[in-house]
Amino acid sequence: MRTSLAFACLLAACGGTPEYRLGFGGESEELGSVRISDRALERIEVENTGLQAVTIEAVALTNGHGGVLSIDESATGCVPGQRVAAGEHCILAVAFEPANDVTYRDALHVDYRPTEGGGDALRATLRIRGTGLLDCTVSDELSASFAEGVADAEAQIETDIAEATAAAAALTRDDGYADGYDPAYGSAYGRAYDDGYGDGLLEGYDDGYAEGASAEACRDGELDGYADGANAGLLDGEEDGAIDGDFDGYDEGYADGFYDGETDGCGFAAKIDPDPSLPGKCVDQGYAATYSRSHYDRAFAEALAANAAYQEGLAEGRRAGDTDGRSEGRAVGYADGYRDGADQGFVDGDADQYDACYLPAFDAGYEDGYLDGYDIGYWSFYDVAYEDGYAVGYDDGFWVCG
Repeated sequence: MRTSLAFACLLAACGGTPEYRLGFGGESEELGSVRISDRALERIEVENTGLQAVTIEAVALTNGHGGVLSIDESATGCVPGQRVAAGEHCILAVAFEPANDVTYRDALHVDYRPTEGGGDALRATLRIRGTGLLDCTVSDELSASFAEGVADAEAQIETDIAEATAAAAALTRDDGYADGYDPAYGSAYGRAYDDGYGDGLLEGYDDGYAEGASAEACRDGELDGYADGANAGLLDGEEDGAIDGDFDGYDEGYADGFYDGETDGCGFAAKIDPDPSLPGKCVDQGYAATYSRSHYDRAFAEALAANAAYQEGLAEGRRAGDTDGRSEGRAVGYADGYRDGADQGFVDGDADQYDACYLPAFDAGYEDGYLDGYDIGYWSFYDVAYEDGYAVGYDDGFWVCG
């Protein structure tokens, strides 16, 4: 399965049509999951998308993992010395024979140069990845290990059932009371709290509105609000910028580092020889396929239902929890609702009164201020201009008769 386009190329002049280029059909090739000891063959097409023929000089894998990944020469047509005409392609066959249940990564390289006319050698690179799949049925040893895991799980299930039955039978009436009280209390408290909160919110709002409407309203809060908003926005912006920058930088750095690491052949799984722990992994696989905690849970529930003392305490605890939760929940909910309602009512009442007072006062003050300012400015400049004009007129008039 091929994904996106990756190739090395030389362009004619600055941009334009490539003179010579070999490329794969994508940046990476997924070899999929293959059972340990099986062998899969992936045929990969290498195409000349340039304008002139090229000759292959070398084909190689960066790592190979000791034979887990290899080039199958018998099925490969892209070999050193192979000429690939413009628009033609050849096939590379990569064999994948996993030794362990890990993911193997490698890079496949094809070095080439123009067949005629000279030119620099270039390299096309494709990242490849495949995963080894552990199948515990492929050998008698691994099958026996899987069966051992199943037997261990069945024994543990029997132990769980015995322990669960004993644990449930040991619970007392007091244990039942405690288990019944807390959930019932919490449920009743929540319902009563919501009812009380709603009633308190309405009453508190009315009282708060009346108080807010009677407060001093003719004041200008714009400057205070701007200062508070600027401070809050600065703090929030700094916090969000730090978080987003770290996240984006990490993502970009991670992506670049991951690509470079895979392309350069670094960080590849280094397991080559078969893992001696495979039998142990099959034991774990058999255990995981068989064991479930649900056996314990079912046995506990059945024994608990048969424990009469516990069930009696459970019922009594539920009744007491429900009574206490309803009483206390409503009281606390009403108090919280009244407080929140009074706060919001005060804000709304104050805002309504502010609008009613501020706007008319602004218009009236504007008119008075305009008239007073006009008078002051007029007479201040008038007197100075008068004196200057007077002097000039005086001089001009004086010399007319001179």
